[in-house]
Amino acid sequence: MDSAPAQEVTELLKQWEEQHTTPNYDPIPTLTRIAEIIEAETENFMKKDPDPFDERHPSRTDPECALGHALKVMFKKDNFMTKLVNDYVRDTYYSRQNMTGRDVHKLNVAACRLTLDLMPGLEMSVVFQDNEALIHRLVNWATNSTEPLQCYATGLLAAAMEVQEIATNFRDLNAMLVPLMLRRLHILRNNERQNNQNSVTPPNQTRHFARFDKKRNSDIKSNGPVNDKKDRDKDEGGGGDMLVDETPPHNSRDPETPVKHYNSPANAWSPPRGWRVSPPRAHETSSNSSWAEMETYVIGNIQIHPPTDATKQMLILRYLTPMGEYQEFLSHVFEQNALGLILGYLNVRESRDSRLAFEALKYLAALLCHKKFSIDFINMGGLQKFLEVPRPSVAATGVSICLYYLAYCEDAMERVCLLPRRTLADLVKYALWLLECSHDSGRCHATMFFGLSFQFRVILEEFDHQDGLRKLYNVISTLPILSADDDESRVTEDETCAARQIVRHVCVALRRYLEAHLRLRAAQVARQHGDNVPEPPPYKASKSSPEEIQEQIELLASVAWSRWAPVDELVELGGVCLLLQVVGYAYEWNFNGRSETVRSALDVVSVCCVAPRVQLLLTEKIDMRDADLTTGVNIVLALTCANSHTGLGRMAIPMGAADGEIVPEPEVQKAALNVLVNCVCAPVHRAGTSTTRFSVTGSSKKRTALKSYEDVIQKVWESVRTNNGIMVLLSLMMVKSPITDADRLRGLACRALAGLARCPTVRQIISKLPLFTTSQIQVLMRDPILQEKRQEHVMFQKYALELLERVSGKSKHMGAEFETSLANIHRANVVAQTRINYNERQLLQLVAAHLAARGLTASAATLQREAKLPPPALPAPPPPPPPPVYTPSTPTRPRLSVSRANSSGSLHRESLELNTSHNAMHVDESSPIPTVIKLRKVQNPAQVATPTSEHKRSLQKQLSSTAGEPTPSQHRVTLHTIITEYLYNQHALCKNPVVTCPQFNLFE
Repeated sequence: MDSAPAQEVTELLKQWEEQHTTPNYDPIPTLTRIAEIIEAETENFMKKDPDPFDERHPSRTDPECALGHALKVMFKKDNFMTKLVNDYVRDTYYSRQNMTGRDVHKLNVAACRLTLDLMPGLEMSVVFQDNEALIHRLVNWATNSTEPLQCYATGLLAAAMEVQEIATNFRDLNAMLVPLMLRRLHILRNNERQNNQNSVTPPNQTRHFARFDKKRNSDIKSNGPVNDKKDRDKDEGGGGDMLVDETPPHNSRDPETPVKHYNSPANAWSPPRGWRVSPPRAHETSSNSSWAEMETYVIGNIQIHPPTDATKQMLILRYLTPMGEYQEFLSHVFEQNALGLILGYLNVRESRDSRLAFEALKYLAALLCHKKFSIDFINMGGLQKFLEVPRPSVAATGVSICLYYLAYCEDAMERVCLLPRRTLADLVKYALWLLECSHDSGRCHATMFFGLSFQFRVILEEFDHQDGLRKLYNVISTLPILSADDDESRVTEDETCAARQIVRHVCVALRRYLEAHLRLRAAQVARQHGDNVPEPPPYKASKSSPEEIQEQIELLASVAWSRWAPVDELVELGGVCLLLQVVGYAYEWNFNGRSETVRSALDVVSVCCVAPRVQLLLTEKIDMRDADLTTGVNIVLALTCANSHTGLGRMAIPMGAADGEIVPEPEVQKAALNVLVNCVCAPVHRAGTSTTRFSVTGSSKKRTALKSYEDVIQKVWESVRTNNGIMVLLSLMMVKSPITDADRLRGLACRALAGLARCPTVRQIISKLPLFTTSQIQVLMRDPILQEKRQEHVMFQKYALELLERVSGKSKHMGAEFETSLANIHRANVVAQTRINYNERQLLQLVAAHLAARGLTASAATLQREAKLPPPALPAPPPPPPPPVYTPSTPTRPRLSVSRANSSGSLHRESLELNTSHNAMHVDESSPIPTVIKLRKVQNPAQVATPTSEHKRSLQKQLSSTAGEPTPSQHRVTLHTIITEYLYNQHALCKNPVVTCPQFNLFE
């Protein structure tokens, strides 16, 4: 049932439909009344403190809100909305209707006011689509018109410029408007300061019962500030947590009763530092403050009619925000001192409007995209200013996005890390508070801030000092989509989507947190072993490549285990089990961050696997909703075989798009294989004592068996074997798609199998399999699947030899055959690291000669002239035919071969076909013709638009959420790759290749 406002809007629209076609109809009263209803319901909606960064339709945010109902009623009347945005905003409307004596200015004001009110439900890209005349009209009004039309036009321009295409097309007009708006902001800001000095308490903040407070005495009668210089200095500047500062005044008759001091220079109450604001309790008698006084500091409001100075400033800031990201407008920002303006708005005690501070913070975030501005912001003490923004408040959520953008600039973060330790402690404290705030956007921005700043050791140490890991874990530990109950079915689709994004950001942050600690731990262990590892300054960013991370994990796994606080705390919190549940649940999620979520969670588990107790944890049962109990090893194995229908439970078949297609995600497979490698390849005997015992829970009081290193690895091997791990790894060694990742997947699978082959039971099983009995592994070792991936193939050869040695039982240095294989691996590794360099002019000469030989003489001459090539040499006479020579039946290996010899010894030319929809090469060995590279583009059916999607677009914002998957990257074949591949093969024929080669000559 529609709410009362929606019913009134329905009646007004019904009257409009009946009367708007009559002569001399005046639409202004109808437009004005609808605007009043929408504005009143917008104010009620804002009082519920919705997420300020949530731009969805209000009915999706709160299905019961009256604002959403009213907007739905409005957008059902297409003829009214079309008339509003196309006709009523024209300055020639009355003249086109042959009406005289009417003031079109009033009609334009009413129409712009209502359009501005309807923005929460409007799709602005449709409103301004192919409507340049409207943009020019709004620019004219925003520049030259009187108020309130100037203010409303600025607000509509702000919405238009959020569409990037519109902002780009009107770049010249924006270059004129940006400095104008900044100057206008300065004028409004100065006027507001002067008005505040002479203002009295607003009527809605009048303290009606203050006369009964015997502690206020004469101050109540004059309604003036307390003349206490000490207290005024204490509260000046505002910000921080809102804590009540209750101290007895000097003239109090009853010193035992505390009284609040009101020290605002503007004769209005200002929330004291540190008070956690909430609406007043029903029976609270010890406080004489009211929610009406605090509301502007916490939530704020925007008054559309009549527009106040604060409203004008907010709408100007909304226009400037999308303009802040453009480099060409940055000069105006410095010339007009925009930074000084923004820092003034951050003082909520002075502005007394949290919503205005929020708009200023959005503009600040846009400007922080620029490195120069970010550094100036830090140098001017801007960080300390926005750490003083009171919390909780809408402005505090605005601070979160500024922190996120600031963390993106490493140079600015280095300057942040050089600030006093007390300031850094306040920064981390503020960001940790944002992790626990009520707005999803604030939690996401704070999580991403930490994910980007963990690379700075001083931030990492402060994060640990303030128990940050527990707070970061708590962000996702209570989400209904991860609970073992049926809580997920009770949340809306939008809430589910938001929760999944939060899980994604937390997983990424946890991965970077543990990788940062891994760097520090590995450097400490290396120094203990006598290595000279340089230690970067704590204010410098420190990063590690994936290869370095794996080396650091192997280093820690090779030494005796001792307690490591980050991993121990994460295990005790239940973080490892929760991340395994995330991995299990995420393949039922359909959103574009699924792959990153799963990969990050697996990377966290991979680092944690250096701890024997985590390896044991993977063999234990994990409770999964709507599924039987399964082990962590089972979950990880299910991800490694994402391309096959193996019997590993429901998680072995990840859900794809809506059509049910299984989507291979090689990055996830590689992350899962890394987890397996770190478990099954862990050393049986670590350096140091071998009698150390471990338990899963870390407590001897629990009913768990204690394990030694050898017992732990034996249990891991057994768990992998019983969960069909051998067959999974063997199938991955035969994988050929996706072609760009197949060599890496094959190498990781072979390494895991080589580590698993240390188990006698496993060795006995795999020795009877065709991979070894029919010499398939030797065939796989000959050439990489993709010639560009030679280094990955070298790794595969290395671990394949190790696997052969363990299965056959031969010792390492027995026989010349093994030594020859090692020499071949070394030579292949040298070739893989060689950088190919050739003369491009010679290549152009070959192309010109080819064109001329094909009869394209004009093209060849043009190429020769433009590239300034020397004239082609005359072709040599053909040599006489050689005498007949006996040819043996066994073919010889050519110098360049695109194909590979098959198992029977015959040599085939292969036809390669690039299928761009699956990002994989398919081999066709049945054709004897020369190699032909075909490109076949297959359209993804999930991304084909409906035929009607382009014919009609609604003005109303989308009322339901949609999700999609990104298309995989494509492997391109170019002339450069063909030439490089040819030269790689030539270089591979050298008996003693070197890494640094001179320039290749294409004519020799």
